[in-house]
Amino acid sequence: MYFDILLISKNNIYYNKSAESVRLNSLNGELEIYSNHCSILFSIYNSILSIYLNKKFEYFYILNGLLEFNLNKLTILVENFIDSINLNKEEVFKKKREIEIKINKYKKNNINKYLNLLDKLLIYNKYIMYLDYIN
Repeated sequence: MYFDILLISKNNIYYNKSAESVRLNSLNGELEIYSNHCSILFSIYNSILSIYLNKKFEYFYILNGLLEFNLNKLTILVENFIDSINLNKEEVFKKKREIEIKINKYKKNNINKYLNLLDKLLIYNKYIMYLDYIN
């Protein structure tokens, strides 16, 4: 049995298909949804979304968002996400190294810039963990 999935942001529809199941892995645990699942509303933070259809998985890394399943329709409203197709591990490592170099430059001189770079570094580390997960 299938159910509809809609992955959207405030401006775009990114994914509008059917699926057999969806799994959401995060630091807080795992949620798996099948057709005719009970209604649920769930906050998503740093999670891997695995969509299963036709004996294949499609993966997305969601930084934060909101998931609702109701009447056999899954709607995921995301602020930031990245799909496995657009990730290149070498590029992620390159950007991570650039940020690490900049961090030392701003550590003592500009605390706001330093904290902003630390946030970016954390996101790239999570991307790398995500890439390791799907490969």
